[in-house]
Amino acid sequence: MPLLVRSAGSSQALTASLRDLVCAVDSDQPILSLLASFVGGMGLPGLVLALSGIYAVMAWSATRRTREIGIRMAVGADQGSVVGLILK
Repeated sequence: MPLLVRSAGSSQALTASLRDLVCAVDSDQPILSLLASFVGGMGLPGLVLALSGIYAVMAWSATRRTREIGIRMAVGADQGSVVGLILK
């Protein structure tokens, strides 16, 4: 169950007292700050963005080399060597 707290005072002092209070009630409860949740929540979109960028560069590279790939396969290159060529 999430607990949101608003304070007009110092957040460091409030954090310490809340942590002590939660540990007194149940020491097995995880205590996460809003910053940790925000950073964790931004990790997944960052990963998706990076993977889509890598995919786009690989697709662009393969599209630019379509004629070369076709000639290599016509000469007798197997599929594994062509895939290895693209991934290099």
